[in-house]
Amino acid sequence: MKHLLLAVSALSLLGGAAAQAQPHEREAFRHEERREALRDRYWYGGRWNERRHGPAYVFPPGHAYRRWSVGQILPPAFLAPGFFIGDWGAYRLPPPPPRFHYVRVGPDILLVGPRGYIRQVIPGFFY
Repeated sequence: MKHLLLAVSALSLLGGAAAQAQPHEREAFRHEERREALRDRYWYGGRWNERRHGPAYVFPPGHAYRRWSVGQILPPAFLAPGFFIGDWGAYRLPPPPPRFHYVRVGPDILLVGPRGYIRQVIPGFFY
């Protein structure tokens, strides 16, 4: 009888510890889920947007990734039609103004004028 009481009390203590561990595991799962969700989105235009998986990107010779800002001039190497995003509607982008093009530079999209003037930057659009 004494052994039975000890066994029941030991099981009740273990059950309490297991019940306490479950919320922590659930919270860790939620944290991981939240982190994955944020990785697949980016903040732009006052709202969260979905990142897109685009085709592999190769920089022009002599160039590497850098952050571009509005008002800068994009080098002529990026103004070749191979870097233009012709199907902007498929990416839910608004139509570019006349003589402007969307240009992909690494994971970013730039709205660029005819001489390389950057009018808009959408950082982290692709992953």
